[in-house]
Amino acid sequence: MSSSKQQAKGDFQNGSDPSPSIVPSPGPPRMRICKATSKPFPLTDLNPLKRQLEAMGRRLYTRELVEEAAAQLAKAKPAIIGPQNEGDPASAEESEAAKVEDIPAPGLNGVLYKVWPSSQGYTRKWRENGKWHYAKPRGPWYPRLVWQTWYDQAKKEGPLFWFEPVPDPKAGVLSPGMMEEGRILARELEEKWQHPSNRAWTAVQDVMRSQFDFQSQNRKAVRIDNIICFALGTLVDQEKDKNTILVKRLDQHVFVCCVARWLQSEYSKHGLNGTASPIPIYVFDPDYSEFDRALLAELNPPITVVPDPHCFLQATANSFIVSVFCPLRAPNLGIIADLLWQSGGPAAILRNTIRELEENRDGFVDLYDECIPPVLDMLKGFEESKLQQWKELGTQGDHNPWWRVDFSLYTRKPNN
Repeated sequence: MSSSKQQAKGDFQNGSDPSPSIVPSPGPPRMRICKATSKPFPLTDLNPLKRQLEAMGRRLYTRELVEEAAAQLAKAKPAIIGPQNEGDPASAEESEAAKVEDIPAPGLNGVLYKVWPSSQGYTRKWRENGKWHYAKPRGPWYPRLVWQTWYDQAKKEGPLFWFEPVPDPKAGVLSPGMMEEGRILARELEEKWQHPSNRAWTAVQDVMRSQFDFQSQNRKAVRIDNIICFALGTLVDQEKDKNTILVKRLDQHVFVCCVARWLQSEYSKHGLNGTASPIPIYVFDPDYSEFDRALLAELNPPITVVPDPHCFLQATANSFIVSVFCPLRAPNLGIIADLLWQSGGPAAILRNTIRELEENRDGFVDLYDECIPPVLDMLKGFEESKLQQWKELGTQGDHNPWWRVDFSLYTRKPNN
């Protein structure tokens, strides 16, 4: 066996080595019509993978796997990947960075795969100053965690996570002027959200008050112990103007703070307080900068930036998950569904409305479909309430909330 693959040991095997083989489903492939070309294309069948996991008695994303990803990412160092430009030898710093240890990741088939350093780094494209680049930049590449999705695993075997090479991350601007501008903007946005005439905030409160059941005599109120956010976005444009704060991105973070304070107030009002401490907020986005971390830590309540995959490890049955326009290729919902399957999922989810198609219920998906089997199983135990779109609420002066499509609040049903 090559050096890039080794027989798995310990937790990677999950008591089953080798893994049961995937048996294709009978019958012709399911098709979907492409909107761009009006031509049919085949969907991917997830049923064989589902049967494989059931035979192994495991989930795809286990807590042990997430913890392993965190440990391996901590060990992965910047690396020089791919050939240097002709006549341009690596610097001493780059040569040293190239001497990193190979990092493995497990696959379902009981094999460890080399996932860092990657041999594909110099073929990756990246954006800088608004332009796409395809050649390898100077300096080392840095590892970014990428999860294999159900779609990926159903297509072919391989590691359940790997590290994608990205150019040297920029620290962002940490000037006193930018920080003060951010503080002023955050206070203004907070005032706009909580202004009595803000119909958007009133609508959000009405939905949460209805779904969380603070005054119900028949069931226990939904209890939120922390708020975990995915993909709220960096507050500065790293590619174009690093001296300009992106107001709508900041508005998303301020909104989450308003939700946290409102929940704490409602719990106190109805005698449901478990603690007087603010509800902690944890956020993850791969593009957060040092400026983001510093400014978010000053909001009320403070927002803590956590790295991938530690954001998933913070999730519990009493978590409130917030996800705004998260890339559909990121399997955040599937990871949460797997990690919290014993409790039926988190306490609540606020995000773009989940689109469940008929073929998803039969186990067939396209590349960007989110409704994989563990997500569908989790959603059976949730109640959904849609938020009104901004255009239906009317204008509120110069405050323009960030949602332009359907958003929904999902809360776990009693006894789930």
